[in-house]
This record gives sequence, structure tokens and C-alpha cells, in this order.
Amino acid sequence: MPYNQTHQTTHRPRARLRNSRLIALLSIFVALATLAGACGHSETASTTTKASGDKPSATVDKGSEEPGVFGDLGQVCGPGDGKVAASTERGVTDDEIQVGLLNDAGNTIVPGLGANMVKVGKAFAEWCNEAGGINGRKLVVNNRDAMLTDAAAAVIDACQHDFMLVGGGAVIDAPTIEPRLGCNLGSIPALNPSYEGQIADLQAVVGRTSEKESNWGLFRLLEPDYKDAFQKIGILTIDSPDIRVAYERFQKALESQGLKITSFQAVAVNLDNVRTYVQPLVDKTEALVLASALPEIFRAMTDVGYKPKVVVDQGSIFYNKDAVDSLKQVSIDAPIYSASTTFPLDRADENPTAARLVQIETDMFGYADQADVTPWITWLLFAKSASACDVLTVKCVIENATKDKAYTAGGLTAPVDMTDPSKVNECLAINKVNAEGITYDEKATKPTDGLFNCDPKNVIPIS
Repeated sequence: MPYNQTHQTTHRPRARLRNSRLIALLSIFVALATLAGACGHSETASTTTKASGDKPSATVDKGSEEPGVFGDLGQVCGPGDGKVAASTERGVTDDEIQVGLLNDAGNTIVPGLGANMVKVGKAFAEWCNEAGGINGRKLVVNNRDAMLTDAAAAVIDACQHDFMLVGGGAVIDAPTIEPRLGCNLGSIPALNPSYEGQIADLQAVVGRTSEKESNWGLFRLLEPDYKDAFQKIGILTIDSPDIRVAYERFQKALESQGLKITSFQAVAVNLDNVRTYVQPLVDKTEALVLASALPEIFRAMTDVGYKPKVVVDQGSIFYNKDAVDSLKQVSIDAPIYSASTTFPLDRADENPTAARLVQIETDMFGYADQADVTPWITWLLFAKSASACDVLTVKCVIENATKDKAYTAGGLTAPVDMTDPSKVNECLAINKVNAEGITYDEKATKPTDGLFNCDPKNVIPIS
């Protein structure tokens, strides 16, 4: 399977260790979408389903399904004669489709940021090409590494060669809007942190943020069990403007529903003297909203004797292997509840599409990663939309990708109105997280649509 590495950077192991905390901190940007009521995922690896054995398979076991069939989505990729539907679009020939994948994995400040999106892009292209590609055209995935600070330059590179950007995104994405639209470069991103980037033209967006609305469903559904604790809520966030402001907005949303925030602490990014920020939570709070799942914070909670009755993860910060590993190092007695809008892979046996994803990832990598679900959703949306075009054009793909008012990617995500990128998703699933792993909590979720709770009451305005 063709794969072009446009930027190559060598990182010393010591540098990786030194920046491990920063990787976890910056991964929070990805979860801000969930804080506003959308689907988020961690940029670092996060395993929810582990296969026996540690070595990934070199080839895909097609299993019980035909090549190019993806669960309930049906035929996603397959053979065809590209010459029948000739295209004059940039990056498209009779035999290939050049697709760019925007990410920050090669940066030297936080190495590996977005690496899981690159992994999924390569995996999808391999799987799709094995089946014959998009109507016979092979996918060529070009790595457009934004390096954290060069997002605009990465998009300008993509403008020279790529048909579209799919399955990726830059942490600092605002600078990408103007060059992308200037060269008519379509996008189906897996990551779009800024609201401006989300509502920009010529794209299909699955994850949603908003400055005016918030999904408080996690608190609404848990309130009967934690009514008293939710009158003494502590928020422990990170003192970065984008992160802190998002949690300040969420504080307003909760207070508008009668909940009380009795302590708001913004921890310095370098995490120095964490106990200073955790100490004020003692005696003042019984419920804790955390914007980080780092061991340093857990240790500080233990050191000062802080034992909340419940920990609430509004931003899917705990919905990954890193959080589980942290909890193995430092235990927390309080139950931890995490909100998500992607299908929980621990229940994949109930969903043919999720089961297919688990099978493909396990065959390729030895495990299935919950953080990979959103990138897979975007690639599947692209492939289905492109395959439906008589003549492959960016306009056709985007039109096809934004038709559905309740898109689910065959059940991989809660229904999303693809026609309106500014609309906050009202659905969520609630998961419990501990040192043993991540499990879907049906009792807490009170599902109304499959495994999701899609009650309109989940979405409220931010004053």
C-alpha cells in the first residue's frame, strides 16, 4: 500500500520521556469537543480491547466478511474501472487517489501527537486497497505533518498534490482555514479543535463544539445518585487559555441547572507543586471534574487525603489506555464516569460494524483502540461518499458526506446531523473507568437510541 512520509524526524528516547506529560496535556485539546457536546478522542494510544499476543499481524484477516465490507455499512471499498468515471480533480488519476492526512506527530516539542490518526489512515488505506480501492482507484495517503507550528504550511503542501484531507487534524487548526479554502481543498477531519475550523466551508464534520451550547447529559443522568455531591463540585483544569475557558463555560452551564461549583482550580501546565491546587478541594468539594488523568494529580489527591465521592470526566479524558495505566499506578477509590459519543468497544459483539473494526485493528496491531474509532469514522464516511460519485470531485464527496441528518457510520457513533456543523450532539454514552479498564454503564446511560442517551434535555445553552 503506497504511503508517503513527507516529514521525517528522529527523536531521542530521553526527549520522549521528558515530554510524556506534555503529550498527555496537549491531548486534552482533542477532548474539548466533548466538553462542548461532541465526540472527542485522545491523541495518545488508548486500548480498550486487547488481543492475545503482542505482535501485530502483517496482513488483514478478512474473517467472515467479504473484502471491502464493513459491518452494517456494507460495501465501502471495492474494484471498478476508474476510466469509466474519469476525473480532472487534483490528486486523482485513473488508478489512484492522493489523500492528505494532517497531524502533529513529527513535532519535536510533543513527539507523537496525533500518531494514532496516522496509524488509522495507513490501516484504512491498506484494508481498502486490499479490496480494490475506491471504485478501483487505490488510496495513497500523504502524511501532512503540521509539526504543531506549521499547520498552514502543511496545508499548502497538500494543496499541491492532494484531492482532500481526511482522517486527521492539527491541534492548532485556525491557520489552516484560509489556505485550505483558497485551493478548494475539501476535508473530513477527525480532529477540529476550533469552532471557526468546525464551521468553515468545504468539509464534513463529525465532532462538534459550540460557544453557545453544552451537553451536560453526563451530570443530568448521574444527578439522582449524586444529588448532594453535585452541590459541591470541584473543577481541576489546566491553566492554558483554550482549556481553562472551555471549563469556565461549562461551569456556567452547570450552574444554570442548579448545580454548584465550590472550587475552580487551574493547574499550571508544568504541573509543578500540584498539591497546591488539590488542597483547596479538600472539605469544599465532593464531586470532581478533572481535565487530566495524569499520575501526578492522582498522587497529590492521595497525599492531601482528598477523597471525592465521584469523579466526572466530561471531556473523555479518561476514555483511553493512558488513563487506565495512570490508575494502575495510583488508585482512586471514587467511581469515575466518562462521557463519549462513540460506540463502546467493550460491547462490540452487539454491533457488526464495531466488531468489524475490532477485528481489523486486532489483526493489524494486536489490539483495538477506542481512540481510533473517530478516525475510522471519517475514513469510512469519505470512502462511502467518494464511491457514490459518478465523477469523483470534491464537491460531490462533500455533498454526499453532508446529506444525512442522523449519520452513525453503521453504528460507530451516536447519530450526527451532518447537514449542520454548528449543531451540538445531544447524545452520549456513559462509561466507568478504573485500573481494570473501561466498561459501558447501561444503568447510568439510560439509553434511548441503541447504547446512547439522546434526550434533547442533554443540550443546554451557555449563558
